[in-house]
Amino acid sequence: MSNGNKRERITIRLTKRYIDLLNLLIEKGVYNSRNEAIRDSLRIMYEYHGLKVSPEKKSALNDKSE
Repeated sequence: MSNGNKRERITIRLTKRYIDLLNLLIEKGVYNSRNEAIRDSLRIMYEYHGLKVSPEKKSALNDKSE
């Protein structure tokens, strides 16, 4: 596994409402896990801000100029 794909654990705090909605998406089968849902949410946010998530790139910030 390359360094760009190495996973690191982080901790976040969410309100009960955010957790309930996250769990609802999993119950509906939209996502298989909280991790998957949160990763997808981050990908959408990065794309919204013009950043690409690409495993072969060392830094998504380098893609902004493309």
